[in-house]
Amino acid sequence: MKKSNLHLRIMLILLALGFSSITCAQVDFSVNSFQRAEFNNGFGQLIGDNQDPIGFIGQRFRIQADYRTDNVRFFASVQDIRVWGAVPTTKLADGFLSMHEAFTEIDIHKRWQIKLGRQELNYDNARFLGNLDWAFQARAHDAVLLRYSKESNKLDLGFAYNQNTMNLFAQPFLVPGHYRAAQFARYENEFKNLKFAVLFWNNGVEQVNYNDLGEVEQMSIRYAQTIGIPKLIYKIKEVEFSGFYYHQLGRDGQNNRVDAFDLSAHFQWKRAVKGNSNGFTATLGFEILSGTSNTDETGVNRSFDPMYGTNHIHNGYLDYFFVAGRANDGLGLQDFFAKFKYDFSSSFFTSINVHQFATAADFYDQNGDKMDDFLGTEIDLTIGKIFNPSLSIQLGYSHLFATNTLERIQANINPSGIQQWGYVMLIYRPKMKNRFVGLLF
Repeated sequence: MKKSNLHLRIMLILLALGFSSITCAQVDFSVNSFQRAEFNNGFGQLIGDNQDPIGFIGQRFRIQADYRTDNVRFFASVQDIRVWGAVPTTKLADGFLSMHEAFTEIDIHKRWQIKLGRQELNYDNARFLGNLDWAFQARAHDAVLLRYSKESNKLDLGFAYNQNTMNLFAQPFLVPGHYRAAQFARYENEFKNLKFAVLFWNNGVEQVNYNDLGEVEQMSIRYAQTIGIPKLIYKIKEVEFSGFYYHQLGRDGQNNRVDAFDLSAHFQWKRAVKGNSNGFTATLGFEILSGTSNTDETGVNRSFDPMYGTNHIHNGYLDYFFVAGRANDGLGLQDFFAKFKYDFSSSFFTSINVHQFATAADFYDQNGDKMDDFLGTEIDLTIGKIFNPSLSIQLGYSHLFATNTLERIQANINPSGIQQWGYVMLIYRPKMKNRFVGLLF
């Protein structure tokens, strides 16, 4: 069966399930989508003076079917991801349809659930585990998730083991940028004004050794561990102190010893207007992700890897760091920021964020001279408006003032004098609490 025909049949099945909700109250059929028009003149990397900016429109459209019985839930989400114009106006089929989530959830006890299948893992501020909602394709894991909940006590235990196909015997795992096996545990609780969570993630990457003939000689899994406090929040009236800390150890895919960390702290002040939730919010904070200098000893990896987080909502919306494999040459990052948000009403806000970026590890040029660690300043402006229970609009503009150090790291000897990016999004989410995309308040 052709892949496109399979996708079409999946879509028809979900549509059929959705229409059956007219006569069967156990099935909930829903859709959500967004279209985003972007103007890119320096998004993700410095644009050269001899390069032209680009504009495009992309969209994500999801159809979801949620079927529930007394103690079992079946959920499926199919999404279509495309850039306008990627296919001609007359077409038979395309390859843009995929299954985003497909899981079964079973209540095995009044406090215990088990969730099996393709599912999002989205926790805390999505620094390490996030659903990547900003990206058109988003992120989901094939995993088993065991969940316990009693009042404020919550415990999640997860397990994943991956193969790229149904082989008859052991074969190398060929899915790029993906773990072969993973296990994790996360616990959270709260006491009066204090909320906290702890996390353990064991990330297994396959290592394949070949002989002189190019044949597979040995396959093994190398594990790196991430241990952290992903959420620590203390709130007193209008003031909130929060932060997180992760530490990584073990072995990476190149068998280097890992010793890296991610530390962040924030101070937030909210001032309500007329006694309601509208008003002004100011946040001051920093984040330091450790890095490896290009003169450090070999065999030790000190560069923290956020792995499976929603990195767009951290370290500036221009996505220069840790997004799509951009690791700043492994030098790590220091991010000092100030964020200001004003809610004109419960359905209309504007915000402005200012970031000061620097490397966390020393960077030396090809002559052995130490470069200044300051990378630049980024300003992000965002406006959001909710029109009705289904439709929202979101606009953003970002500008980067880059330094010679960032230019040298990216090997861009003749960058454009203006590095900027802007977008406008129409968001349709009739059954979702989060009415905006890619924002962290």
